Amino acid sequence: MQIEVFSRSKFRANGKIGDDVPMVIPGHIYAVFDGATDPFGTVVNGESVGRIAARTVAEFFSGIALDPKLSALSGPDLIQQAADRLGAVNARLGLKRPASTTLAVVIEEAAAFRILILGDSGVRVNGEAPYVHNKLVDEVSTAARVAAFRLLRTRFDGDAVEKNARQVVFLGFQQACEDGLLSRAEAERVVDAVCRDARFSALSDHVRFFLMGGIQTQSTHTNNAVSPLGYSGMNGSPPMLREMIETRLPKAGVRTIELFTDGYVSVPAGTGVAAWEEEFARVERTDFHKIGAHPGVKGSTAEEYSDDRTVIALAFGDVP
Repeated sequence: MQIEVFSRSKFRANGKIGDDVPMVIPGHIYAVFDGATDPFGTVVNGESVGRIAARTVAEFFSGIALDPKLSALSGPDLIQQAADRLGAVNARLGLKRPASTTLAVVIEEAAAFRILILGDSGVRVNGEAPYVHNKLVDEVSTAARVAAFRLLRTRFDGDAVEKNARQVVFLGFQQACEDGLLSRAEAERVVDAVCRDARFSALSDHVRFFLMGGIQTQSTHTNNAVSPLGYSGMNGSPPMLREMIETRLPKAGVRTIELFTDGYVSVPAGTGVAAWEEEFARVERTDFHKIGAHPGVKGSTAEEYSDDRTVIALAFGDVP
């Protein structure tokens, strides 16, 4: 067996830690946790709230290596207990917006690998199509950011375009108008265009309301079964589990397993850390701002990559 772990914070200077938390306990559990970026950059005791969430949930899942009873729990029960742990931390810290994280977990059993995923981190087995769920609300934010970026680059240069486009979608189009980043007519034009998108047109009233308030309001849709933009998430609230992925795969058919966070916006043809990093470099060359073939909620700048990125690559059998 070969284990590779690569985790890189989004900060190019490499002096700051990111919000991704990888975990490897050979023979027991392999996991990646991607803490959500707080729109206001909230830090508690020197640690971002995204990393607090990722670390808290990682600490819970590490118990699988110590307690066989924990590993025997169902996926929903594991998610519920992790959510309870994170909810207690959020309450103790008195956070205005709950800290949240994704999770992609592979639990090693005697004859199988058990996969458990919540959020948009993923698992790929044998280099095939990954197990991953991408949420609709992120597609809405991405469409809005790309449109805002294209509008703002007519008046800003360099990294200022990304900074301001990101501010528009994170704090909302209403705030962008109040701050003078966009005129009311410009904001309405962008929001109207997103609402007309075939993916979102049936939800136009909800999309409009969300975009005016921005990503800072997104937690109201987490585990919200009523909202058309609702999604299953790990933020300490009662988990909805609608998009939870859980499956078991017999060990006999598994050659490789890769766990990854969404800092990798595309999946490589090959397997292993080198393949993922080569694909990452290709995307950075061809779509640096993440407004073309690989659109995203955030783009890269001279100081930051678009996101933290982490991959754990496991190879079984004969490894070259």
